[in-house]
Amino acid sequence: MFEKIVNSKIYNIVDRIVRVFWVNILMIGTIVLGLFFFTFGPAVLAGTYVIKLIYQKYEGPILPLYIKAFKR
Repeated sequence: MFEKIVNSKIYNIVDRIVRVFWVNILMIGTIVLGLFFFTFGPAVLAGTYVIKLIYQKYEGPILPLYIKAFKR
């Protein structure tokens, strides 16, 4: 029963929506902590990169990927 729920199409759609929501929260947090002017560009680029990977069905953790992309 659990495998049927996890492999369903609705579960995958909800999972992607939640991941994009968390990326947006991370972007807002880094912009606010960076006093808006200094981190606006890197936060938007890192968020765009992570969201692109999410739509390409990336299954790993989001936070380390976002931090790595933000540092680049």
